[in-house]
Amino acid sequence: VRPGAVTVTAAHAQPDHDWGQSGFDGSGSSSNPLTNAPPGPLEATWEYQPNAGLDLYGRHPPLVENGNVFVHNNTNITALDIETSAEAWDFGPEAPYENDQDSVKIGSHAVVDGTVYFTMTYRNNTLDTSRVYALTSSGGFEWDEPYVEFEDRTLNDDVFAVDSGTVVFEVSGKSSTEWNLTAIDSTTGAVESIYGQSDGSSTTVRTSGSYVVQEANSTLRTLDGSLAPVSSRDFGTDDVQFAAIDDT
Repeated sequence: VRPGAVTVTAAHAQPDHDWGQSGFDGSGSSSNPLTNAPPGPLEATWEYQPNAGLDLYGRHPPLVENGNVFVHNNTNITALDIETSAEAWDFGPEAPYENDQDSVKIGSHAVVDGTVYFTMTYRNNTLDTSRVYALTSSGGFEWDEPYVEFEDRTLNDDVFAVDSGTVVFEVSGKSSTEWNLTAIDSTTGAVESIYGQSDGSSTTVRTSGSYVVQEANSTLRTLDGSLAPVSSRDFGTDDVQFAAIDDT
């Protein structure tokens, strides 16, 4: 007897389709193990047209958590209902000086455990001011102070990760080659640790709770959770590329 065709479908009983960071998580795995592939051909459910262009196709894509889609342009970050595209809230950080809002640029963002983290840099001819914000799921301030500020410093938009209660990012130092990898407490905004290096800005940073792996100017470093150096390797003129990391 020859059996007929059998269709087998593999699916999670309780799938989770959230995607809260550019690479899914701080380690850059770029894979959600709890999601299911959509059945059949994809069709547009809704379209959203903001007042100004969104960074949809650059380094900071739309993020998803708890039924909301989070997008931003240079000046505003917006939460949209994933089913209807209705605007849940919109937040625009104010420039340090009045009537100079055009000098504000939102950089990276992440959404972890209901909190929206993002960076902002204010630039004019004489001053750079960089900030890291944390907003609640309803668009209010998460920390006692609205933001962590770094005067006369520039943020590296390529480096931003949230993992194990810590936000990791990079700000410029006193010279063009000096950059400071910085870790702050995700629940309070308090600065926990700083690692300064003079190889230029980082190209990639991955976190896994116990370790931070950084690549700058073809030098690969492993740091512990307090950003103390563990090991390093200089690859010379070779390009350094890596995907996700884990504690093993």
